[in-house]
Amino acid sequence: MNKLLLFLLLSTQVYHIQLGAINFNLNFMKKKEVQKIEQSIPVPKNAHVELYNTDGSITVKPWGQQKIALDIQKAGTLELVEGTTITNKVTGSEVLIRTHPKDEKNTAQVEYTLRVPEDVSLKITQTNGPVTIQGVEGDIDVSVEDGAIDIRGSKKSVIAKTGTGSISVSQSKLLDSQSIFLQSSDKGNITLSLPPETRASLQATVQNGTITSDHPVSMTITTKLDKNWIDRLRKEVNGILGAKSETELTTENVAPITLGATRGNIAIKEL
Repeated sequence: MNKLLLFLLLSTQVYHIQLGAINFNLNFMKKKEVQKIEQSIPVPKNAHVELYNTDGSITVKPWGQQKIALDIQKAGTLELVEGTTITNKVTGSEVLIRTHPKDEKNTAQVEYTLRVPEDVSLKITQTNGPVTIQGVEGDIDVSVEDGAIDIRGSKKSVIAKTGTGSISVSQSKLLDSQSIFLQSSDKGNITLSLPPETRASLQATVQNGTITSDHPVSMTITTKLDKNWIDRLRKEVNGILGAKSETELTTENVAPITLGATRGNIAIKEL
């Protein structure tokens, strides 16, 4: 009986050693890999750059050279890193940069850092992760499913849309021929900072949140003066920023600003 018990104990120990070895091999196979890529893309003046990414982050900054410097980092398992490729293509003034995952549901984390000429225009589409843009003077169009958007020093039209995430835009100037459209369709606050002299039409709506503005807003409203009318004004605002007289209470020859948040607040700040 003792010999049988000793045999069973030894067999159990061997079994655990083998199972540990299997787990070690599985963890080794899932070890995180990091691959860095550096690329340089000559571009003409006023180039239009489109960037499509899946999961990761995107940071864009200006510099004084007439080319795009790409610093890319891919991270994930060896299989995901090797299966996720990056391509770029230049056609005239159009530059297309794209992440190609082997599997749309399983992709490496790809972090982009771009140095671009100030005069480029941008169109960025990303699935998950934050987007930060600084000092780009051309038109900007950013769409993210899940992630924050931060744009600083913009001078032309801006479109920024996110499913879940905050949006912050600091606009250096806004001419009559330009426009701003910011939308957080699920959860996230919107902050728009504008110069004191800005004159624009404003349409801002929130469902669960409030609207505030450091800039004076001139409004002509028609509403029932019930107990909820003040609350309605804080959730839906249509008016003119920067109107100095009744003759300027018109949407003609002014830049349109459209802001929308579902579960979040909208704040218009003064630079």
